[in-house]
Amino acid sequence: MKTENLFTIEIGETSVRVVDAQLKNSALEIKNMGITDLDPLFYTSESEAIIDKTAKSIKTLIKQLKITKKDVRIVIPDTYSYSNFIEMPDVNEKELLSAVKYQADQFIPLPLEQVNIDIEIVFKNPKTKKLLALLSAAPKKIVAKITGLCERLGIYPDSLETETSATARFIHNLFKTKSASNDKNSGFVIINLGYSTSSLYFVLETPGLMIYTHNFKIGFNIFNKELQINMNIDAKKSNDLLNHIGLSKSSSYDIQKILSPSIKSFAEEVDKSINEITKKHNLKITNIYLINEAIKFHALDEFIGRYFSIPTSYLNIYNFLPKNSVVNYFKDKLGFFIPAIGASI
Repeated sequence: MKTENLFTIEIGETSVRVVDAQLKNSALEIKNMGITDLDPLFYTSESEAIIDKTAKSIKTLIKQLKITKKDVRIVIPDTYSYSNFIEMPDVNEKELLSAVKYQADQFIPLPLEQVNIDIEIVFKNPKTKKLLALLSAAPKKIVAKITGLCERLGIYPDSLETETSATARFIHNLFKTKSASNDKNSGFVIINLGYSTSSLYFVLETPGLMIYTHNFKIGFNIFNKELQINMNIDAKKSNDLLNHIGLSKSSSYDIQKILSPSIKSFAEEVDKSINEITKKHNLKITNIYLINEAIKFHALDEFIGRYFSIPTSYLNIYNFLPKNSVVNYFKDKLGFFIPAIGASI
């Protein structure tokens, strides 16, 4: 279906992001977008009241954005889905399905009959006769919950994909026109700081293909809770401290000292992935970019840059989008919308 007939809803862990966009002459035009809070129990509770409350909240946002389209692409968070890049021989469809089931069984902690599985071929290498594919899966319970939510909203899901898949598409679209680099093994890391888990992606700069992902159980919430407990403050105050002071070295508050245990655990998880990327796969990391909840964590980029001695910054996609009042309004928050925008492509 053409993008002009669709809009996107990303149902994150604590917020819902809606994007109405379309491709025009290879450029992605953002017509409208918005964000609203989501009950943190949406994915884990069986309560019909929470689903009804969520539907009401999303319906209000869609109305505010003046979106009348009925076909939608849905994005679900990495926290409640499974993604893995797999390399395998370029075989026929029957053999491919058999190999996929074997691979899926290795990294999905649920019986395969309880999940929906999808495979997307990233690229084929005619020389080695191998292919790289992104294997994605979502629990059938969550798919059913999303379907029920769409029914309440009176909209029709065109597709459902993971945060990893949608982010990969956005990044590829961003870099596919970039001039080729001589260094075929060079790329960058994206750290997607989620609410309760985080994902780390590696992208080959030429041709802008994501080829690695790792999800781990440390997210923004652990830093937030650690401040609340150690400083005896509420969630709003801890949010403000993380947003405005964070890990800054120039502040009178030494938040880094308070957060030392969780920051250390976070850095160790990132280090595991960096070692796997650089040593096992023999790839070079030129930059690290931060997205999602990282935007609310001041000076996290400075800390990571110092810790790994790799240039690190928050990924700001403002300069890559055609400008209008909507893009200008969300200029500093675009890092929240990358998967939702990616799903619109």
